[in-house]
Amino acid sequence: MKKITIILIVILASTILYKTHNNGAEYKIGVTLPLSGNFSMYGESLLNGINMAVSEYNDAHNNKVTVIAEDNAGETTRALSSFNKFVHLDKVGAVFNSFEYIGLATKDLAEENKIPHILFTTYVLSSKDNPTYTFRDYWGFKTVGNE
Repeated sequence: MKKITIILIVILASTILYKTHNNGAEYKIGVTLPLSGNFSMYGESLLNGINMAVSEYNDAHNNKVTVIAEDNAGETTRALSSFNKFVHLDKVGAVFNSFEYIGLATKDLAEENKIPHILFTTYVLSSKDNPTYTFRDYWGFKTVGNE
């Protein structure tokens, strides 16, 4: 839960930094996760943690955060479709993504659309990637489980 809360704070900060807001405004966060298929247990767990953190945040603050979740079933094509829906139809302020390969597939959309994009990855984004809107929750294999 601690990690999800930190990630939610980063998402909210990104949304506030990149979008105009008013007191009491609604913030929408797009979340694309594997909610079906082989990785559904991870996606469901992440979504439950995100929903709990958002609920706690909404209870403690005047701003309303809404989570719009889409099932990508662990497939990059579905994640790309979800990302486009979030940006063009749902008008989200940020997108949370899981799994390295999915986040790396959608990072170009984040840059093109100037949407804050948070992903889990062990991939180190380099100057070659030059991301402005993609942020990563990075951990090294040597430190996993030592938190």
